[in-house]
Amino acid sequence: RGDSTVSARGRAMMYALSHIGAPYVWQGKGLQVWTPQGLTSHQFGGYVFDCSGLVAYVYDAVMGLTLPRTTYEIARLGTEVTKSEIRPGDLVFFNTMRRSFSHVGIYLGDNKFIHAPSSGGAVRIESMDMAYWRARFNGARRIDACVGDVVIHKDITASNNHSLQSAHKDLDCARVGQVVPRNQYSLAVQ
Repeated sequence: RGDSTVSARGRAMMYALSHIGAPYVWQGKGLQVWTPQGLTSHQFGGYVFDCSGLVAYVYDAVMGLTLPRTTYEIARLGTEVTKSEIRPGDLVFFNTMRRSFSHVGIYLGDNKFIHAPSSGGAVRIESMDMAYWRARFNGARRIDACVGDVVIHKDITASNNHSLQSAHKDLDCARVGQVVPRNQYSLAVQ
């Protein structure tokens, strides 16, 4: 799992780089935007992203992971890593809206990250050494998952916990942030 996880994070990083210049659109996730009814096609004529949409789109396309919609929910996943332990492909979080975990990007190495910044901007690389980002850094998370894993990102209720237990007899419970190999479980709580 270790080597494939590292290479998957590297592929995620490279795929994110292929979207440099894509415009920021609030609720944007690739060729779709989030609406109250779910993802729907948009009229922007190409790839568009907000910060969490970029991360979710990249992790889905490269690793087959369905991440939560919001930065705050994404920040609950994976394993926390210290600033000195951040590796390319890890997620970096910032307080840009006077609340923790309100912005996310993908770490590239050399204290640089790629992100969809804000309205009027486009996907770009920035340095975490810039005073703005240094002052707002909230932490980093590593999504230790292999291609095709499923991330549990909502609490499992009693009714669907039974379905999960039926899918795999060793499962006592699934918790928020747990990574479940897709080939072992036929049901993921989405």
